[in-house]
Amino acid sequence: MKRWTFLASYFRLASRARPRRAALVRGGSALVWCTVVASCSAVVSCNAPLEQTGRQWELWDESGEELRRLPAVARLHLRGVRRIALEDLWLVQGEVSTKTSKKLAAREVPPTLAEKRQALSSWTAQDEIILAPGRPFVAGGVYTLLALGVGVLAELRAADETSEMWMRWGDGAVQPGARLAYCKMNRLPLVEFASGNPDLSEFDAGQGGMGGAEASPGEVMWGLPGGLFAADCLMMPATPVAGSVFVPPPNVGVRLLDPQAVWLTQDSGEDPAPAWEEEPLGHACAGRWGAQVCPEGAALVVSNTSQRAMGLEIFVGRSRVGRVALPAAVSSARLGPIAANTEYQLRGVLFDEDDAEEYRLWSATVHSGPGDAQFVITEVMADPTGPEPQGEWIEVQNVGTRAGSLGGFFVGDESGWSPLPDVELRPEQFGLIVRRDFAPSTPLPAATASPLWVEELGGNGLRNSGEVVQLLDRDGAVVSTMLAKKSAEGISLARTTPWAADQPDSFVSHGAPGASPGADNTF
Repeated sequence: MKRWTFLASYFRLASRARPRRAALVRGGSALVWCTVVASCSAVVSCNAPLEQTGRQWELWDESGEELRRLPAVARLHLRGVRRIALEDLWLVQGEVSTKTSKKLAAREVPPTLAEKRQALSSWTAQDEIILAPGRPFVAGGVYTLLALGVGVLAELRAADETSEMWMRWGDGAVQPGARLAYCKMNRLPLVEFASGNPDLSEFDAGQGGMGGAEASPGEVMWGLPGGLFAADCLMMPATPVAGSVFVPPPNVGVRLLDPQAVWLTQDSGEDPAPAWEEEPLGHACAGRWGAQVCPEGAALVVSNTSQRAMGLEIFVGRSRVGRVALPAAVSSARLGPIAANTEYQLRGVLFDEDDAEEYRLWSATVHSGPGDAQFVITEVMADPTGPEPQGEWIEVQNVGTRAGSLGGFFVGDESGWSPLPDVELRPEQFGLIVRRDFAPSTPLPAATASPLWVEELGGNGLRNSGEVVQLLDRDGAVVSTMLAKKSAEGISLARTTPWAADQPDSFVSHGAPGASPGADNTF
């Protein structure tokens, strides 16, 4: 069956010109070349022996840096050597004495040295050997490259600067050609915002996300815990580099990648049996195996009870309007705004237990309704510079596709609820919920904001230490929640984007000048 992943495009890595040589060392031996990925010396496959090119061999790093100032992820090239088996090439942490080097030349390995051995991927390319350490170098760390039967080849030193590493999302073996994601792992990637169906082969494709590239009309903006795209990612295919192994490039642009080798498995051609039964779908919903997508008003609501990571692509006709990935720990997301009276094609994937390979695929179609208003709490000022509770306010926005009234809605906290007046908000318009004795402080409310007068905000004002504030619809259902967090005096708690999910990471302190009542938030 043809495989598909939720991130359909990937980086086409540009070929690199060989940089300048950074060091010269001497030596040689007469053994056989083999391809190995070595956290231990396990042979994978063998290549033809290399020809001796002289009495010297050359060793350099792709970055062009000197061997005493290597980047955290090195990719070494060794050329001009005699025949040496790749499994005899070792990388160890620390220095190696002359006495130990002589023992290595006699193929005697002290146990204390074997304990310092580092993972090393090695393969031949034309007339040289490529050496890829399987772990990042520690800043300022000293390492030694050696060959059994020869001795020490070179002493290496990592640069003193600490480097940020883009780590692989998921682990374990994958099938050849599977898409691998490498992400800036301050947080797991949940959503990638597709702006204009971009070509992900460009290096900057992982940038942006919510609040990045500007959306075109009709595109779906994805609600993400954290709002902003918290972990930029890039994709690349797992193509064999050394036998049945994929070794990522040391960097893509300025991004250093996790150098750990990835083992490749062969596809048996058989689909695994599903771990759960297909669930019955609700009206107008679509999905399979615990994944479900339902149009609700101006949004698509995604739920995932499969206990597996989920990816989803959404199309209108042949144009992809967005994509989202949910780890197993996140069971739902609200995506929008969607266009009214539109047919959306869905392509979903559920991943294996390592979040690395497709487990089950599904496709379906859903139809959006005539459009509707949708109200979201976007900002709360609990600690104004002026008097309290008179200076407190709650901002709501209509993020839907039609105008709608807040009459019959309630706002409040655990200490009390206040009915909202019958005031209509247009799409994208803000409303400001304030007490009837409201005493505004700077910054002043925007002139375009519609006032929503109430007797009280909560039971007796909003707590400065932070509390849960909710908006209820006419049926008493929660339609939006602002979670409890504390902000400094004169600084509001703001939702990072109108479509960010009701989760803690979606709310942060507002940027200068501290608040934006009735206007877009800034950070």
